[in-house]
Amino acid sequence: MVERLGERWSPAEKEAAVWKRCADAAACGHLLVDLTHVQLTRLTPLICLAPSSPPILPDPLPSVLESHDIQDESHSQEAGFVEEQDEQSTDPLSTFDDSLLDETQRAHFLRNLHAVEAVLNGATLR
Repeated sequence: MVERLGERWSPAEKEAAVWKRCADAAACGHLLVDLTHVQLTRLTPLICLAPSSPPILPDPLPSVLESHDIQDESHSQEAGFVEEQDEQSTDPLSTFDDSLLDETQRAHFLRNLHAVEAVLNGATLR
C-alpha cells in the first residue's frame, strides 16, 4: 500500500494511511492477524482480506463475568470509593478528574467546561 501512495505523500501520512486501513479492516473482521496474541508494530506482517470475504469474528464474550460473592465485595468497595470521590469530582460521568489540577488550572478548566455545557444546552455565543 505504501508503494502505491507514491512520493506525493510524506512518510508520516503514508504510515497514517496504512494504520487507518488496518483499523478499518480490523473493525470489519477483515484483518488476518490474531490481536489477542500479536501486538501491532511497524514490523508486524499484515494481511487484509477482501471486503467481499466473510468477516473473521472474535471469540464470544463470556455470558457470566463474576461470581456473586466477588460482585458483592466489589460493589461494597466501589461504594466506599464513590463516597470519597463525591466531594472532589464535578461530574460522575466526566472523563477527566479535575481534582488533580491546582486551584488556578481547576478554575480555568471548570469555566471552560461550563461554557461548553451551556453551548451544548442551547446557549448562544457572545
